[in-house]
Amino acid sequence: NSATEEMHGYGPGEFDGVHVSAVDAPEDAPLLPERLRRIANGERLSFEVSHFRKDGSLFPVQVRAARVIVDGRVCILAISRDLTDQRRSEALLREKEAQLAHVARISTIGEMVSGIAHELNQPLYTIQNYAHACGHMLNSNDEIDRDKLAEWLDQIACTAEYAGEVLMRLRNFVKRAPVEPTEVELSETVD
Repeated sequence: NSATEEMHGYGPGEFDGVHVSAVDAPEDAPLLPERLRRIANGERLSFEVSHFRKDGSLFPVQVRAARVIVDGRVCILAISRDLTDQRRSEALLREKEAQLAHVARISTIGEMVSGIAHELNQPLYTIQNYAHACGHMLNSNDEIDRDKLAEWLDQIACTAEYAGEVLMRLRNFVKRAPVEPTEVELSETVD
């Protein structure tokens, strides 16, 4: 009919006699004989495939097909619906969901600022104290306790690494990335 011709990019009458196998995408073609057999045996089918337009472009189609008897002949009636707009809307929805998830993460960061400030202030304060202690030891007229100095410098390095890890976790949390749901053990998460 004219809607099918238009959907496939054909003019009036140009689609007459075109077999469905000519418009099925290569990955869908192997399924066609079995589908036709099942429909001819009376089964009603609904499935999605990709079809070629006259210009060679592919588009998603939902097909509902059933057997009908016309003048004693078994025929197949297929109703096709172009899913292009639906797929476009679904992709837009996924993009909006990703944007919303990003905004939610940013909002969460805003709420976590005080906790993060504490989490970072603690190691910075520790680094500052050990650095001052090292400076006092070096500036005093007393003999330098090299073991104590090495221990304090090691504490500065370890604490700086910890502060860097806090910042890295924060950066990864805020980073705009697609939402990837995963399964987790709820009891471990709660713990």
